[in-house]
Amino acid sequence: MALDQYGYEKDYQKLIDESVAKGDYAAAGQYQVLRNEKIDTEGIDAPHTTDYIKYYTDSLSGSSGPIQTAIAGGATMSATKPGSGSSSSSSSSSSSSSKTPVPEYSYNGTAPNAPDIPQYSYDGVAPTAPTIPEFSYDAAPEYVSQRQAQIDALTEAILGREAFSYNHEEDPLYQQYSKEYTNLGQRAMQDTLGQVSARTGGLASSYAGSAAQQSYDNYMSQLAGKIPELQQLAYGMYMDEGNTQRNNAQLLMALEEGDFAKYQSLLNQYNQNRAFDYGVFADDYSRQFGQYQSDLGQYNQDRSFDYGVFADDYARQYGQYQDQLGQYNTDRAFDYGVFSDDWDRNFSVDRAAAADNQWQQSFDRDVYETDRAYDYTVGRDQVADSQWNQTFDYGVSTDDYAKQQAQAQQLAAVGDFSGYRAMGWTDSQIAAAQAQYDEDRALQMALGQKSLSSGSGGGTGAGGSTDYTGLLTAMRGAGSDEAAYEMLLSAGLTESKTGQVWSMFKGSAAGANQFTNDANYKTVLSHAQDMVKSGKSDIDVFKYVATTDLAQDQADYLYNTALGLSDPTPKTYSEYVALTGNSGIMTESEFNARKKAAAADVKNYANYQQYLSAKYSATVAAAEKTINMSPVNLKSLAPAAWTGSTSLVKK
Repeated sequence: MALDQYGYEKDYQKLIDESVAKGDYAAAGQYQVLRNEKIDTEGIDAPHTTDYIKYYTDSLSGSSGPIQTAIAGGATMSATKPGSGSSSSSSSSSSSSSKTPVPEYSYNGTAPNAPDIPQYSYDGVAPTAPTIPEFSYDAAPEYVSQRQAQIDALTEAILGREAFSYNHEEDPLYQQYSKEYTNLGQRAMQDTLGQVSARTGGLASSYAGSAAQQSYDNYMSQLAGKIPELQQLAYGMYMDEGNTQRNNAQLLMALEEGDFAKYQSLLNQYNQNRAFDYGVFADDYSRQFGQYQSDLGQYNQDRSFDYGVFADDYARQYGQYQDQLGQYNTDRAFDYGVFSDDWDRNFSVDRAAAADNQWQQSFDRDVYETDRAYDYTVGRDQVADSQWNQTFDYGVSTDDYAKQQAQAQQLAAVGDFSGYRAMGWTDSQIAAAQAQYDEDRALQMALGQKSLSSGSGGGTGAGGSTDYTGLLTAMRGAGSDEAAYEMLLSAGLTESKTGQVWSMFKGSAAGANQFTNDANYKTVLSHAQDMVKSGKSDIDVFKYVATTDLAQDQADYLYNTALGLSDPTPKTYSEYVALTGNSGIMTESEFNARKKAAAADVKNYANYQQYLSAKYSATVAAAEKTINMSPVNLKSLAPAAWTGSTSLVKK
């Protein structure tokens, strides 16, 4: 397996992993050699690895070379020079053949057999515990009240009795008095009227009427005087009725207490009878259980004595076994000591021979490394010469291409795009450039500006671009974005041109135009555009731009320009991921797991589709804000091997 020259573009760690996965350790060792060489030559900050190099060097010497012999003998040598293994092999073979074989230790003594462990048994019969009887007795008497319902009803009547009130109009006795006094008053009034009239000869007079009325009123006054007397009489009757009810209630409660006292007497007698019967029951069981405990104690004593005799007999047998085993171990240890001393003496002789063999292997390795380093230096000189020739040839071709491009640009400045046909442009591309030129000319006429050659400004187009300096200066002096946008609309540009000029206005303070006059930038841009036109992939352009000496923002913008990303705002989420290299979107399984765990960042979404819709809008908005005019941060995306600053143009 010949050692190739390392390649700048190759990922050797990946090749090592793939070879190990296939079981091809020799190939993995070769890739490790090339990887270490690349690290040293390119000045990459990465550690060397040597895990599989010995398999590669072994493969160079054949399956029976000195490396295989050393490994079989327990050595850890990592490499041997091809073609130099004969002496090592012979020394190793001679060492291996003269080495004293390692004897296998054995001992002929016979270990004593341990006594069998007997199973103890006892023939005695344990006494049976007496059966625990169940004590039962007639139910206790229950108390049932005969008068509680009457007591409750009478108590409710007393407590719910209405307060005393008196209305003489409803009193029958007052009604009787009223009739009687009214009749008496009317007779007195008639008598008084007759007597007064008789004195005046039977003639009625006002005095007679007044005297008669006064007689009637006297009786009515007497009737009114009876009301307090009648009220007091009614109140006395009310109180007598209440006292009668309370006396009846007390009588019923006294009778109830008597009945309950009789019940308590019966209950006490019941409890005394039950306690006596239970005492007789418990004493009988205690006598039976006491006899059982006495029998059980005797049984346990007999069994313990019998087991003691059994255990003492086994202990005597086991003691004899331990004595015999101790003597056996002593004899075996002595015999092994004799064997070990003999082996140590033989091993010392073998180690001296192995040391001589290892020195010879180390010497052969040093000779191999010296020769290999010389061969590598010669190979690197040849590679350097080849690279210089390639660089010179590419410079010549670049100069020729630049001359063609300059001539084509001069013609395009006056509207003739035929010069680009020799550079490989199609008719449709030339027609599109011509249309762009015509549009720029119309814009130029509208703004009163002159056309500038390619590379003098930050516009678009193959052969030339309109200088928007005058319009941009006027917009910046408008005082606000609103006024500037109104001024831009009044220029009458197409929708596409309006968007381009507005982007230039918003990014003019730190936009692309600040880079275009940099000589290094122009050189790298020219080569990057050539790579795109020749069909190189985006990643090839990325690798090239990432390893230039341009500033980060220059390199970012150059990469966007070379790929035609004049409008870097992503149109879809996939474009956003491609430009930024970081999606920030959970997978559906991740979303479901966090939803199940009630995580705060997903609790407001009903399902995964709703989450995607909301996140899509948020991430696109963030992209429009943060990557405008610079959608790719090369250093954040580049692998460690690409972020170092090397030559201006690495082809």
